[in-house]
Amino acid sequence: MENNIFNKIIFLFIFLAIIFGSWLFYNYNDLKINHTVFESPILPETFPKNNTSSEISYEDLKQKYIPQKTPEKAYKLELELLSKGMYCYDLPLFDSEWRKKGKEILYSSQYKNTAKKFDISYKVYIEKKYAIIYYPQDKSAGPDFLYKESSGWILDRTAVWNQIHNNYSNTGWFAYEGNYPYLYMLKKIYPLERIMLDNGIWAYRIK
Repeated sequence: MENNIFNKIIFLFIFLAIIFGSWLFYNYNDLKINHTVFESPILPETFPKNNTSSEISYEDLKQKYIPQKTPEKAYKLELELLSKGMYCYDLPLFDSEWRKKGKEILYSSQYKNTAKKFDISYKVYIEKKYAIIYYPQDKSAGPDFLYKESSGWILDRTAVWNQIHNNYSNTGWFAYEGNYPYLYMLKKIYPLERIMLDNGIWAYRIK
């Protein structure tokens, strides 16, 4: 009797495992897509797809959001886009790697909040073809990186994504250690201290 009950429990466990494994197999691609969608440029945020309330097309954005004559104009142009509650990766205003993320127009109320957060007093530090937008009055706001192409200044969003970690829960940021021009420039802007993160990676933060 006890063996029969034990065998039934084992059979039920195996049956549920098969069901879950089948569901995971058929939904794996959807899960990957959803994870990618959450890669917002500023903050992770869910947003509706295929918003039909706006008549703005990808071609409209592509014509307007282009390289600018100064870093300030490029920076302000991205804030303008965010203030409309929308975003698109594949625009001439951004670096080539960032643009590979897709042409879809994304919508989120969080983009408007981000635009308000960063529409504050800032300064620009330029060295040759590189520039950093930083915020002397709010050191918790992470810097923005830009560089100059033949057509003008663009936002180096890939560099910010890879080299700056914004800790929104603790209202701070740090720059990963590495051999890249923006870090050398940051050291000239801020008094930075070298720290080791919990994962064993070296980084810099404002003293």
